[in-house]
Amino acid sequence: MVRTITLKYPGRCRDCGADLAVGEKAKWYGRGKVYGLNCHEKSGGGADLTIEYSNEYHWYTVYEFGVFPRSSVLSGQTMKSFKEKFDTVEEAQKAYPNAQVGYRDPMNTFNHLPGEEMTEGGYNDPYENDW
Repeated sequence: MVRTITLKYPGRCRDCGADLAVGEKAKWYGRGKVYGLNCHEKSGGGADLTIEYSNEYHWYTVYEFGVFPRSSVLSGQTMKSFKEKFDTVEEAQKAYPNAQVGYRDPMNTFNHLPGEEMTEGGYNDPYENDW
């Protein structure tokens, strides 16, 4: 489970190699896997945010969009991350005035992944029992 932490020690972003200073916020995936939050900002300034209404939970959720790191099976595709939830759209807009209101689909594809189950040694070989 990923956690957002405040660094107690200097570190290095596992994706882009940027130096991370003490006190900086970062995503921590355990066992020394730290990803910076600010070194992956979109060029052109500011975060890419949406405010989306949940019909299931009846609240407004703010999502941030970025790019999956090279270490992910979705490397290079759009990453949609939960930021915060609010009871009203006005509260969300006050906290995130640059966010766009409305649903946005990251449109990730999985067709680059193997189509068959993988075994311990690699891909399933349909002819392995023929020898």
